[in-house]
Amino acid sequence: MTAFSTTPAESPSGARPPRKGPDTLPEPLFGLCRADRYEAQKRFWQQLTQQWRTEVVVSLEQVRAVIDTQTSASQRIREEILDAVHAAVDPRAIPVADIGVLKAQWADAADASRIGARDGTPRTWSCTVAPAHGTWLAPPKDRTRADRPSMCPKCSGAAPRPGELPAPERSVAAIPALAGELHPTSGPAEAISYGSNIPAIWWHQVPAVAPGSGEWYLATHIWEQTPKSRTSLRLKGGKPAGINGCPVCNSDQADASNNLAAWYPELAEQWVSAPNGRTAYDTPVGSKIEVTWRCIADDEHRDWPAPPNRRTAKALRSGCAMCSKNVSAKAMALFHELRTHLPDLELEAPVLLAPVAGKRYRGERVDMRDEALQLVVEFDGWKTHGPTGWRDRSESDRIKTQRLTDAGETVIRVREDLDPIGKHDVVVGAGWSAWKVAVTVLKRIEQLGLHPLPGLAAYTALGTEAASADTEKALLGERYQPRKFPKPEKAAAGPRKLKESPPHPDSWLTPVGPPYANPKKRAGALRDYRCRCGNLVTGVRQAEVARGVPKSCGRCAGADSRSIERERTDRELTQAARRWAREQGIEVKTNGALDAQVLASYQLDAAGLTTHLGPDKLIPQAVVKKWAVEQLIGLNARDRIPRQVWLDYAAILVGQRTDPASG
Repeated sequence: MTAFSTTPAESPSGARPPRKGPDTLPEPLFGLCRADRYEAQKRFWQQLTQQWRTEVVVSLEQVRAVIDTQTSASQRIREEILDAVHAAVDPRAIPVADIGVLKAQWADAADASRIGARDGTPRTWSCTVAPAHGTWLAPPKDRTRADRPSMCPKCSGAAPRPGELPAPERSVAAIPALAGELHPTSGPAEAISYGSNIPAIWWHQVPAVAPGSGEWYLATHIWEQTPKSRTSLRLKGGKPAGINGCPVCNSDQADASNNLAAWYPELAEQWVSAPNGRTAYDTPVGSKIEVTWRCIADDEHRDWPAPPNRRTAKALRSGCAMCSKNVSAKAMALFHELRTHLPDLELEAPVLLAPVAGKRYRGERVDMRDEALQLVVEFDGWKTHGPTGWRDRSESDRIKTQRLTDAGETVIRVREDLDPIGKHDVVVGAGWSAWKVAVTVLKRIEQLGLHPLPGLAAYTALGTEAASADTEKALLGERYQPRKFPKPEKAAAGPRKLKESPPHPDSWLTPVGPPYANPKKRAGALRDYRCRCGNLVTGVRQAEVARGVPKSCGRCAGADSRSIERERTDRELTQAARRWAREQGIEVKTNGALDAQVLASYQLDAAGLTTHLGPDKLIPQAVVKKWAVEQLIGLNARDRIPRQVWLDYAAILVGQRTDPASG
């Protein structure tokens, strides 16, 4: 059974599909949501299908009455044949003419009196039960069998031979309601048996609803189905069954008039996968197959499974569990109904309250709130708030109501089959519609005198939801973000006072003024300094000066180091020092300038002053630096010891130092 989603309104021969239903289209369904419109279309189609099924049942009963009459007549003829055969002494000697019922059906050119009852040659016979059945071929021996003589094949219900037409009462043409839906490409109705298992193509036109506007239009349904599946009349529960109507009208198949993509494009966008590669275009709105959906509001939300009927039915709508975890479908529907009278009502509104000792929160989040009226509406479903549901929240609801009341809010709790816990609560039934619940809440608001409701009487007389379309959009994936709690106001921040850090004890720099902010983020405060040489240094990071780097402005230290006269080192002395370093295990280059520390250490070792050497046979750098500071010898900008300082230190120790000032 297959339904075609895109079909022409006319066949190639120019024939138009039969129209079902009234001559004029029904009244438009304005003011209803898509779920209500689809339900109205579905009910309308079911009524048309039931009418068609009733017509088919009546025709089948008439046809079967005719067939029963033919069967009874054929049985009487068979009994007469058997009586004649059993009465004969030798059935082989009986001519066909001696058996009255066979003689009446004889239509062959040969003389019946000269043809024996056991003759094996096929002969022509005509049906006396239903002359419209015409003639058929059968040997006399088959017609006089002792067990079961053969009869008219059309009276017996035998399948017609290739090229033959079925019996008129057994053809599709005998059932006008069925013949009217036969597509021209399937052939004439007289040539198809209504009990055939060969698929045929059917079509009809039915009024359908446009999802967006609610207006009716004519939709053409074309599908493939066997005639037998459309006429297998049987009783099920005392009612006729087995007569299958249009699969599109029955919501078993989908086309452009009832598929999910046409009615809910937003759900088609959320569609991820379904069994057997189904898509939203070949799935009817009320399907129960398991479909995987994705959240279009937030890509980080995980996919979830749900059948399409739970996404579209008003009482069972479901969406992304991570988006709608705080608001139920019933609360959402009530919110949109109340907004028709309270336009400033806010969903999932934050309410700032006085802090509670020992708890860290800024207030309560309520289901609905009108800030100007100081009105709070809470919806307590029996599943989430009742003692027999998932958890009993009566005590926490009572505490929340008391805190809101103390803050000056008027709290109305909608208790679904639950006892009231506040003086303004209303009790509603679990099966109540959103309109009925909204009327109850609005009447309570009117009793409290919180807000004038001039349209309440008209809304009460309406009898159905007025904002179902808005509710539908909200539940089918419309982006929604509740308002966050307002942050407490903070005092304006004044200028930040930076901490002063003293320079390193060995530093030559003296602070000039307080530290100030660094324009570069997270780079440390800056400060101005004056070097002991008198130079002013600006924009130096205070933390570096406190660590001792740099110690001076850099210019004076460089000048001091450059003012030292550099003596030329004896080549033989360098070679001797290089050999000594290798003997001591000190790594030195094979050529080029020798490190001043190694050369000075060799001089002390050669003079027998090994006590001034460290464990590594070298002069410690800290000792030389301390001596240089005491002698007011400037180091370079990177606090490195110049070459001449090493040599001067060694020369002083061996009594051969030359005064730099004299040079």
